[in-house]
Amino acid sequence: MPAKAYELAEKWQDYRTLVELCLEEIIRIEANQKELSNATSNCEAVERESAKLAHTKKQTIQRMEAYFNKFGEVYAIEIYEYLVENGQLQNLLNGFENWRETYLTRFLRCSRRHAKLSWIHDVGLGEYALAADTLLEVATEQEEDLWNKKVEISIGKLAKIAAMRYLDEQSVRSISSELELVDIQNCVYEAVKVIGRTSIGTDGAMQIVLEKYAGGTLTSRKPAGCRQVWKPAFAWAVEGKVMRVHELADLLTLVESDDEGTSWQAILDTHSRTDKHVQAAIYDTAVYTTIKFGYECGLFARSSPYQPLTPEETFFSDLLEELHTRFARADESELNTIGLDLLQGNKLLTRSLKKAQLHIWPPGMLNAAKRKAYSDYVGREERAIMEEWSWVTAPEHPRPRSRKFNIQTEEFRSRYSGSGGGESDDAALFHYGDSHYGDSGGGLTYGAKRNHVTMLTFALKYQ
Repeated sequence: MPAKAYELAEKWQDYRTLVELCLEEIIRIEANQKELSNATSNCEAVERESAKLAHTKKQTIQRMEAYFNKFGEVYAIEIYEYLVENGQLQNLLNGFENWRETYLTRFLRCSRRHAKLSWIHDVGLGEYALAADTLLEVATEQEEDLWNKKVEISIGKLAKIAAMRYLDEQSVRSISSELELVDIQNCVYEAVKVIGRTSIGTDGAMQIVLEKYAGGTLTSRKPAGCRQVWKPAFAWAVEGKVMRVHELADLLTLVESDDEGTSWQAILDTHSRTDKHVQAAIYDTAVYTTIKFGYECGLFARSSPYQPLTPEETFFSDLLEELHTRFARADESELNTIGLDLLQGNKLLTRSLKKAQLHIWPPGMLNAAKRKAYSDYVGREERAIMEEWSWVTAPEHPRPRSRKFNIQTEEFRSRYSGSGGGESDDAALFHYGDSHYGDSGGGLTYGAKRNHVTMLTFALKYQ
């Protein structure tokens, strides 16, 4: 009967039937071999039967290899699909070695649904860079489980480093940022997981979490749109599912806070207050800290598409198309509710533009954040120089005449000349001892006097 089935399938080129006949035969043989291995009587008969099964298995494997040679890739695709469907992933990745680098490689790379297998195959081939790219794509675009995402990004980072001839800090830094996002979400999960374990179902856990951490979201004090944004975000947090960046930001920024938040009208009220008091209050706000951090990490560099917006540029649009892009998981009814809330937010912003003079002070705050980020950067470099040159206090060491300083003006321009500050001067003035040095083209040169290091002065022009 099997011989006739093989004959008909070969005649009509029914590759799926050929695959099923061969692989199901091997499964049957392996099951019989397992039973024989547990047998304790008639050892001679057991050995004969085992040898017969081994011979049949070898013939079946040879038949499959012959089909690879005869039918080529179309047969290979059928056998690979069968192995994936039946969870025989080890056989998929390790079997049929003669065609692993050709047919299997093309099969795994032709579809994103095989990405979680493709990277393992690429590592086996020594294609670490490709494996890293695949893993990071899976982690950021496909993965729904938070723990799996962290593992995938971590292995992807290792693969990326292994593929580098020279360490590319920018590439590694971007991967590390993804890991930081996972760590932030994991903190949220750690805060709510106990509730999830002690509640009856996700809905019950979500209700408790909302009452504990969202407070006013269950009352009329919060807009309906906020409640609709928060509820699914809390549900994903309870279940340990991956949240998108903007969803995580919504959860963290809209959650009920212990403090009263920022009252800009109170901060900018100059009655009986000096400019220093007003500035100190502004510098203590989350928005100032966030903008300063953006300059520190280069997010607002001149070449970056991300720039701080003026208040006039932050009005929301209530168009459903734009809202759907921002809240991709919301249905039309939820989008309409969110749109109404955003319109109310626009009215509040319009009132604040008039009463809190939001059109006047933000440019100054942007420049202040930029200057502070810049001065902190220079301060770190200065401390590093002072530590490097501290050895010259020892009499036995000769005094070097000059040396190249490793800060390029282009780096300063790119990092600190984002929106709100205009162009920075190419020239930076260094003052060491009695000597002044400007930009010498290949870097900034400085001299040093023994036991005497004066402050570095960088001149930046802000418009």
